[in-house]
Amino acid sequence: MLFMIITWGLCSGIVGVVASKSGRSGLGWTIISMLISPLITGIILFVLLRREERFRT
Repeated sequence: MLFMIITWGLCSGIVGVVASKSGRSGLGWTIISMLISPLITGIILFVLLRREERFRT
C-alpha cells in the first residue's frame, strides 16, 4: 500500500514538472494529478501540448 502511495506521488510530481517546463502551473497540475490520476492528467497534458505546438506552426 505504501509503495502505491509513493508511486502515485512520484508520478504526480513528474506530471507537475513537465507542466512547469511547458509554461503551465506545475503545482496545479500536480494537485489535479494527485486527485484524479497521474496517467489521465499526463495524457491530457500531452494532448494540450501537442495541440498548442500544432497551432504555433
